[in-house]
Amino acid sequence: MPISTPSPYSQEDPLHFQHVREELLEPAIRGINFSPISPEASGSELIHSRIVKSLETADLVLCDISNLNPNVFFELGIRSALNKPVTLIKDNQTKNIPFDTSLIHIHTYDCSLKSFSIKEEIPKLEKHLLDIAKSK
Repeated sequence: MPISTPSPYSQEDPLHFQHVREELLEPAIRGINFSPISPEASGSELIHSRIVKSLETADLVLCDISNLNPNVFFELGIRSALNKPVTLIKDNQTKNIPFDTSLIHIHTYDCSLKSFSIKEEIPKLEKHLLDIAKSK
């Protein structure tokens, strides 16, 4: 997922994608008894080396292609080349996704992150993740 929050998301919430991760993705991942691995690095650690290692070793990768971030597609390419399970999600503001990813089943979530929508979105995302995990 994008690590920083670009416009237009940042106008409403400067930490939008952090909130997506904390309020939607991590609860859904924990809800299916998986452990989320944060895409962040600390200190002098190179973020790309940690991300690539996680892409290589994770049982399942949840890839948020919202806002069509080029780094996210690069990471999706790495995971796809490894031929390991990956599930795609996007928010409801991201309309025109690239043709070759539109062939893959994608879960769309409500990017408003309002408490009532989060309560509905977490179980839907859990089901999507389980369906992908079981099919691999």
